[in-house]
Amino acid sequence: MRAEMAYRRKFWRNMMTSALTYEEWAHSAKMLDKETPRIESDIYDEELVRNKLQELGNRRQEGSLRDIIVCMRADLVRNLGNMCNPELHKGRLHVPRLIKEYIDEVSTQLRMVCDSDSEELLLEENLAFMHETRHAFGRTALLLSGGASLGAFHVGVVKTFVEHKLMPGIIAGSSVGSIMCSVIATRSWPELQTFFEDSWSSLQFFDQLSGIFAIFRRVMTRGGAVHDIRQLQMMLRQITNNLTFQEAYDMTGRVLVITVCSPRKNEPPRCLNYLTSPHVVIWSAVTASCAFPGLYLNIKFSNGIV
Repeated sequence: MRAEMAYRRKFWRNMMTSALTYEEWAHSAKMLDKETPRIESDIYDEELVRNKLQELGNRRQEGSLRDIIVCMRADLVRNLGNMCNPELHKGRLHVPRLIKEYIDEVSTQLRMVCDSDSEELLLEENLAFMHETRHAFGRTALLLSGGASLGAFHVGVVKTFVEHKLMPGIIAGSSVGSIMCSVIATRSWPELQTFFEDSWSSLQFFDQLSGIFAIFRRVMTRGGAVHDIRQLQMMLRQITNNLTFQEAYDMTGRVLVITVCSPRKNEPPRCLNYLTSPHVVIWSAVTASCAFPGLYLNIKFSNGIV
């Protein structure tokens, strides 16, 4: 019996790994959940979350809006009782019901404060609470790392987020990850949807190589770089519309963050966004982030500094 259950779990894990669509993955995850017995109290503090949920419910029914604000400011914790434990989400289609109920209750009370027109709270107090709570609780971000082999995975992840309207408001990337981030940050929702349907497959970021001897000749004659960075620059100008970080933020409301590493050993990476570099055009930042030694030549500032 145990061997049969283990076989079924392995089968559904393999189906999740090989799934080509979200629907296939979701079905496999649902079946894996059925085959996997879990003792959730060993993974997170179920009693703590239940008690907090009960406190929230009592406060909403008996307390004033000011009471809700005071208590939320003190009690709202992202990882309450270790409920963000990755083990809770391995192969799962849904979070545990108790955690969902807690999140729903918090969301309900935040909406109560936001939508309230009561004279009990001044508008300035309401805005200050929302701003401080968001700052303390933090915001979800999508981080896309470098590595050319990960580029195709980045496309699939972003495409799925767009289809299900789950794209975070903050997106950060490095190297090939910054290319995908620049696409997200410079397009509205309708434009993103049509981009993945029509435009993505036709883009060519690397110039064509005819063989090993051509690669060797390029490396020897282009300062040690395999590809011509002008091809990358041309494509990036096309997909980012020459927008700056500030212009992209004003247009979409998304925060784009691109990291650029220095060839100097002791110089820290630069973090470019609409606050630190509002007037920098995005394509130039992405080009600099992609300038990996051996693949592209390093990028220089206008003053000649690499």
